[in-house]
Amino acid sequence: MIYYFTLEWSNGDRGEMSTNRIKKVGDEKIQTKFVIGQEQDYTVEKKVNKRSGETYLFFDKYKEPYNPANKYSGTPRQADPGRQKRIIRSVSLEQAILLKIDVHVEATIIEIANFFAAWVDNTSQGDDAKAIAAQVGLKQAVLTVTHAPKEIRQDYKDLNKVIGLATYYFNYVMSENE
Repeated sequence: MIYYFTLEWSNGDRGEMSTNRIKKVGDEKIQTKFVIGQEQDYTVEKKVNKRSGETYLFFDKYKEPYNPANKYSGTPRQADPGRQKRIIRSVSLEQAILLKIDVHVEATIIEIANFFAAWVDNTSQGDDAKAIAAQVGLKQAVLTVTHAPKEIRQDYKDLNKVIGLATYYFNYVMSENE
């Protein structure tokens, strides 16, 4: 709920303000945005009442103008050398599960995931952009294979064929980034 209050300043300014923060003192509702007797910078904006058409002054606390340089003031995240590897393993596992379910590859899910993760590692050569592109290529390859007709899917029981398709998509993604 929004509450409206009429304010009057010692310099003669008079107008309205709105707030959803109030304090109840008995039956009275008191706004807490401006404290009586405390010096406060404020902005004044002329507004028009939509119903009556009357012009009035609207008060708000002064806010510093937006400065993108001050956007983030927290502590920077510590570099985690294992983070990218965990992401690669997670994506590889997800794709291994999808491939195992739809194509019925002979290898276990973990063997497939390790095979995919090794391909992403070798392809990325420690470069985060290449690692992302390789993961995208892998996802697109598995998506293509799992959505292919059944007779075509059977050709992809050989994981090297899946990697060939992933390499094709990886090269496409990387050519767009350069």
